[in-house]
Amino acid sequence: MLADGPDGVRATMTASWLIQLGHSDVHVLAAFPEVAETGVTTPVPALFAPFADTISVAELRASLDAGEAMSIIDLATSLAFRAGHIPTARWTVRARIAECAGALPGDTPVILTSPDGRLAHYAAHELAAARGDLAIRVLEGGTAAWRAVDGPMDAGIEGNALTEIDDVWWKPYDNAERVRQAMRDYLTWEVGLVEQVSRDKLVEFRRFD
Repeated sequence: MLADGPDGVRATMTASWLIQLGHSDVHVLAAFPEVAETGVTTPVPALFAPFADTISVAELRASLDAGEAMSIIDLATSLAFRAGHIPTARWTVRARIAECAGALPGDTPVILTSPDGRLAHYAAHELAAARGDLAIRVLEGGTAAWRAVDGPMDAGIEGNALTEIDDVWWKPYDNAERVRQAMRDYLTWEVGLVEQVSRDKLVEFRRFD
């Protein structure tokens, strides 16, 4: 079911594309109410199961300061992770959390975090299903709670990714580690245009000696 403003143009266009993509049960709301409700009208549903025990920011910081062995996995976007993450944290996406299970040591706890902690609870359920021997805990309040008390943050993602970094499209200037190489690649291509044109027998330019 698709709904749009009074004219319904966007909903109709979207419905057309969905039908062309093979979806058969597609409908457009015929009459959109003149006054729509705003804001949250129902409470945000709670998690349907307490998937994992939690760990407080204070407890996690104390463990890190003591040098205790643990595996911290951050489920933020790769851009957010690269901008700042809890020290020693590794990155992945929830959809691939089970792929990481085999690489995690079973004798140390696994701490999952996400921007607000919600996504980490769902990922904990999936990770536990893949590795029942792991001691999994979720950071209370997620990485936002860590930032709120000025917890130390590291930057960068190279070498810290557990799975392929393909969750977002990075502009060349979004990744500071690759900006210089991107500039060199562009200049190499530009300078090479002269030789490329000279090899093409169908392109002719007048030469002035």
